[in-house]
Amino acid sequence: MPLLETKEVTKKFFEFVAVDHVDLKVDKGELVGLIGPNGAGKTTLFNCISGFYKPDGGKITFKNDDITALPPHMLAKRGLARTFQLAQYYPTFTVLETLMTGLRFRGKERLLAAFFKRPIVMEEEIEFRERALEILKLVEMEKWQDYRTLDLSGGQRKIVDFSMSLILEPDLILLDEPTAGVDPILIDKLLDKIRILNKEQGVAFIVVEHNMKVIMNLCERIIVLNSGQKIAEGTPKEIQNNNEVIEVYFGKGR
Repeated sequence: MPLLETKEVTKKFFEFVAVDHVDLKVDKGELVGLIGPNGAGKTTLFNCISGFYKPDGGKITFKNDDITALPPHMLAKRGLARTFQLAQYYPTFTVLETLMTGLRFRGKERLLAAFFKRPIVMEEEIEFRERALEILKLVEMEKWQDYRTLDLSGGQRKIVDFSMSLILEPDLILLDEPTAGVDPILIDKLLDKIRILNKEQGVAFIVVEHNMKVIMNLCERIIVLNSGQKIAEGTPKEIQNNNEVIEVYFGKGR
């Protein structure tokens, strides 16, 4: 039984078909790449899987449950998390406060509870702080815990965004351009953390990434989209030698 499966998933914007009857499967503990040229439908497919868009057709299952119409917060509680091309953060919050707010929002409390010291929040404060610090230590960001996210570099914000995806100990994380704008040293650290989570904790990943060196070295299997359709699937070596993929990226005669 696949951890995640999409069947004939389709998403349209008026007459434009952004995702066109896409089938994919991800098993527990897999590390899968999702590539394609700009406008191929990668992020739109992510938005459908993660509940930000409702597909116009098809079905999405996660842990054998139909999640096609579920909103993001319910998917997060079921163990499906994601990051974004542009890191999501609260500008005036510290890094530690950002993660603790995420814990309240995705856990027992709604977002507004983060701003008011209701009794239940006070009771959970120690638990949330310990969990947030645990995550920051994992991604080697604990020394930045008291910095405002506004004052971090773009790459550091990406790491914080990645940290937010770990809050509820997910079974599957969708990573959307995790290395874009990230310093090469931070990229290596981030990739190491992904590998550790994958190999030691069994977390599955689908990674959208334009850096071909990263995707080919990180992922065991790669899916290629073009114009909203899946055109290829295979190992990194198979994808590198696929004529249709080469044509899409480099044009005919190359």
